[in-house]
Amino acid sequence: MTDKESGMFRDFDFRLNPEEPIYEKAADIPVDQPTLIFNGGHVKNQLLPYLTELMDSYGAVAHRVQARGREFEVYVGVPAEELFRWYADRICNEEKLKAEGTTPEAVVNKLLDQDVVEDREALARENVDVQAARSVLFGFRQQIGQYFNLVDHIGVIEVLLGQKKYDLARTRLALTEKNLNGLVRQLAAGEIFMNKLKALLEQPLYRTLFFAIPDLALEYDIALEMMAQAADNLRDETFYRQRLFELSQALSDATSSSDGDELSAH
Repeated sequence: MTDKESGMFRDFDFRLNPEEPIYEKAADIPVDQPTLIFNGGHVKNQLLPYLTELMDSYGAVAHRVQARGREFEVYVGVPAEELFRWYADRICNEEKLKAEGTTPEAVVNKLLDQDVVEDREALARENVDVQAARSVLFGFRQQIGQYFNLVDHIGVIEVLLGQKKYDLARTRLALTEKNLNGLVRQLAAGEIFMNKLKALLEQPLYRTLFFAIPDLALEYDIALEMMAQAADNLRDETFYRQRLFELSQALSDATSSSDGDELSAH
């Protein structure tokens, strides 16, 4: 973590309500609404500078999560509809254009008249808050990526049960259930946000600005691909939940049997 980031963490630690819980993992954050969760402390996900604005005006909530090697990480939860409203202005604030005496059509024409790609990107960056726009897309795919490989997690639980490592199996089972819930939440919120973003990018002004910046175009493509993969993953949600229930029952039976054996030995 850089000194600048550390300073941000100290500032927000000072702002955050000390009565609010500190979670052990991001998966422990309650699932109660279509809210997108972002790791505000990730070196490639610089949302912390925007946290005050998001909390004050867009319904964001800052969650503190324990992290190795540091006191905590700040995870930002933002309602999908509100996040999109904020995000659209980061791509282009039309009110600002009007105040400057410029029209969306004039911006588009200026961009399309440029023959040199570098010039077009530079012109686009004059209107787009690239750090904010990129961070949201990166943060979305970073979080949703953590919830893949549910089959692998279930396989680990099965192995731990077979090895009679019941405490480890119980811990992994609880975390896998939370991860599944988190994937459902993140995907539901992501679909709301990404569908609105797709519609926005059909408008000439936003499409021309956004796709003139290669970093944003790449993050957008990756986010869409990961959302599609997550949706494929969740087609088997009923199977995952049934299997987790069966493993929970097996764990309960195994520990009851183990306790009975210990009593018999005494």
